[in-house]
This record gives sequence, structure tokens and C-alpha cells, in this order.
Amino acid sequence: MTVYVGAREARRREAAVERLRAAGGDARGIALDVAAADTAAAAADEIATRHGRLDVLVNNAGITGDKRQIPGAGTDVPAEVRRVFETNFFGVIAVTEAMLPLLLRSPAGRVVNVSGRGGSLTAMAIPDGELAGLPPLLGYPPSKAAVNAVTLQYAKHLRPYGILVNAVCPRHTATEGNGFTGDRTAEEGAAIAVRMATLGPDGPTGTFTDDSSWSRVLGEEVVLGGQVAGVEAGAGAEAFGEHLDAALYRAGAEGELAGYGVVLQAGRQQSQHLRVRG
Repeated sequence: MTVYVGAREARRREAAVERLRAAGGDARGIALDVAAADTAAAAADEIATRHGRLDVLVNNAGITGDKRQIPGAGTDVPAEVRRVFETNFFGVIAVTEAMLPLLLRSPAGRVVNVSGRGGSLTAMAIPDGELAGLPPLLGYPPSKAAVNAVTLQYAKHLRPYGILVNAVCPRHTATEGNGFTGDRTAEEGAAIAVRMATLGPDGPTGTFTDDSSWSRVLGEEVVLGGQVAGVEAGAGAEAFGEHLDAALYRAGAEGELAGYGVVLQAGRQQSQHLRVRG
């Protein structure tokens, strides 16, 4: 199984490649910026040339944004909201669309979109709820709500082809994106994405899943209104992605992936990991 490590910064990319090789992986570097459709297309072309198909796509790239997305923060609010959406939402669509022809060649395609509790409209509407302490942000939470919505649309479109599309929440994972303040390790946060990336043919599609609920049909009242410990924030950081990549590699080595390939973006600001069938 070959691991493609993608990032805008060559230094980070090569450092990640070396770490994976040191752990026994067959890793290579590739340029990828989820906010630049041409790099996603180029990555897809390379995968197609080398491997012919893609079995699993994990969309994990994400940024939290900054205080300029707070209502009333000034004239920069729209620009900051667009910046967050460009990575968190449009990045998911750009990469998925680029990889879709390769996923359709797979006998068991899987797509996993990393979302978060912050995208729940129901949870955000509770004045004294678990998210009450978060500042009002016009970029990050709405971008995750949009990811949940687009997950349903891809699930609907790809269901006839046997491709399963689900959203997951890694919960409050300690990553570079949140200053390593999360109460979960990157490996713990990666577990749910690995689980959904390795679903069998009878697995669910169109769901939002976290560690406290194996699978629930994606719907605001039923799923996003449920109890989830913590909030996914900055889960696109490099540490999370590397743990997810390593876990998937181990799963493949143990035969659990049955030859699956994976594309994982581990944070636009940090690095992206691409795994394909080898």
C-alpha cells in the first residue's frame, strides 16, 4: 500500500514522508492545496496514472478561522468567513469532485467527511447547552453545518454505486489547530474516521458518527441534537492526520482494509495525506 503525503509546503511534506517511511510505510510526497482545484486535479491524475482507482477518500482539511469572523468585528468579517468556507466547505467539494471518477472505479468506495459538533444547529440554539461557551462565529460552525449537508447530497448521489458517504466528529482532539488544548489524543480522534473508512458493504451511508453513537441517520434533530462530548476544532492539524494515516496503514497491513486506498487531507495549513491502493 502506497501513501501519498501532500502539502503546500515541501518541507512539511517531506518531513511527514520520512516519518511514515521510518514507521515502515511506503510513502511519497505530492503537492496539494484543497483550496486550489488545479492541485486536486493534478493529484487525481497522478493517482489515476499510478493506480487506476481510489477506494477511500477522507476529507479532513480544515481551519478554525480567527476573531474576524465574530459578528460586528468590522469590515473583514465577510472576507474571513469566505476564507474559512474555502477550505472547510469548498475544499471538500473540490477534492471530492476531483477524485470522484477514481472512486467510481472502486468496487467498494468510501467517503468520510470530518465534521464536528460545532456544525449542529440544534446544539447551537440551546442558550445554556454544551456549546454555550463558544463565541458566535460566522465561519467555522456554519462551514461544518454545510459539510453535513453536502455529505447527504453525495450519499444520495453515490448510493446507487455502492459508495458510502458519511460525516464524523473526532471530538475535541489536541492538535496544532487548537493549540493542543483538546482532551483527546490525535490517535483517539482518528479512530472514528478509520472505522467509517473501513465499513463493509452493508455499512451505513448519509450518517453523522462519533464515538458516543456508532451510526445515526444524518438529520438535525435526530443526529446533531444528540449528546456529543466536546467540539471538533482544528482537527485538520498535521498530528491528527498522521495518526489517522498511520492507523489506516496498520489496518491495511492487518488485512482489514481489503486493499482499500485512501485519500486523506490532514489540514490545509499543515499537510495533506493521500493513501492509494498499492
